[in-house]
Amino acid sequence: MADGKRLRSAKRGGKYGRVSAEDIKQQTSSSSDDTKRRNKYEPRSAGEIRKSKTQTGTSGKDAISTGKASEKEARWEFDEKDPAAIAKSVQSLVMRLKKSGALKTIKEEFMRLKKYNPEGSTKAFKENEMYNRYNEIELLDKTRVILKNRGSDYIHASRVMVGNNMFICTQGPLDSSKESFWAMVIQEKVKLIVMLCKLVEDGKEKCVEYFPRNGGTSIVGSYKINAFDRKVISDADGATCGRLDVLFEGKTHTVEHIWYENWADHTAPENFKATVELIRLARKKRQNAPVIVHCSAGVGRSGCFVAIEMAAHIAATTSCFSMEMVLKAIRDQRMHSIQNDMQYLYVYRGFVEYLIDRGVIKRLDVLKFINDYDNLMRRKRRKDVDESKGKEPKEEQKAKAKDEEYTPSVYFNVDYKYFY
Repeated sequence: MADGKRLRSAKRGGKYGRVSAEDIKQQTSSSSDDTKRRNKYEPRSAGEIRKSKTQTGTSGKDAISTGKASEKEARWEFDEKDPAAIAKSVQSLVMRLKKSGALKTIKEEFMRLKKYNPEGSTKAFKENEMYNRYNEIELLDKTRVILKNRGSDYIHASRVMVGNNMFICTQGPLDSSKESFWAMVIQEKVKLIVMLCKLVEDGKEKCVEYFPRNGGTSIVGSYKINAFDRKVISDADGATCGRLDVLFEGKTHTVEHIWYENWADHTAPENFKATVELIRLARKKRQNAPVIVHCSAGVGRSGCFVAIEMAAHIAATTSCFSMEMVLKAIRDQRMHSIQNDMQYLYVYRGFVEYLIDRGVIKRLDVLKFINDYDNLMRRKRRKDVDESKGKEPKEEQKAKAKDEEYTPSVYFNVDYKYFY
């Protein structure tokens, strides 16, 4: 990456070596005096990014499809940019993916970036342990959502700017934080929640039931939630979408709720196309408001989901795209996002599918990478099935047969041999 090159958009951002949350905000910030006076670490409010014109709501009763974006959606630089210009930006990425050993190269890239996290205070996180689902998933003060008019202003949630569009990445609500979750929905005027986990996975709670999943009504503190019209989303691996009406202080706030359950913690989903479909649907339903995205910790699956959108934005606003820029841009706003090499590989795969879907590149251009990735996922799936049945994975059986003096280092090489 050339040291002198910078992000290009409406305004210039940070250098290629580090794309910070502040860099992303600077690209799309208003030129008004109020915006100029904003503290450099203060994230923009939902009101500042929401367009003034009134948006029509979604009834939730229509058939759920992910068709083309409407003119009333938020502005997405990727869709406005000439595909040829984006193709030039991702040219080096495509060249890398054409080469043999691309999976290994990507894994090595992640291992180099694995420990990257931005500098910044995490004081509120340390002072609110009872509201944190995981003690190791820190929260940056400078991008955290601050609740108003409550006893505590704390919730484990971060504002993540993708151009002029805001996502709020948050952990799966706890019993101690589910009322704060709904307070955030109302405060930020959220119109869409994307849930990427089950309530319980492998016998462990990942998220409390903060809404009536089987329809009907539930009471969460001062909030009354009514659920309606949950339907299966086409081409999205069983994901569903329903309408939630939230009654608070005599007013009803309507939010749509997308729920994708077929994505296990710390892994990549088997159906990579599902996420692309959900991203498309989220664009339709966000109504220029912040989108809440959560899994269990709010950094792995949620980080991957937002990273694909971030990749599209950066590809449209730079002359030389790299996935390193994407990971840093996400983590500069939501610490620990994208937790492991499989998730990092998945962001590559999802973004490649996005580029193909938008006609920027041809599938044939990256067919080797696609085949290698798909083969890796099939082998991993077989291994997971064997382990669930109490069988020793075939790869390890072969390794033992070849080497009677089997060692842990041999196991490591076998476990990751598809990267080499």
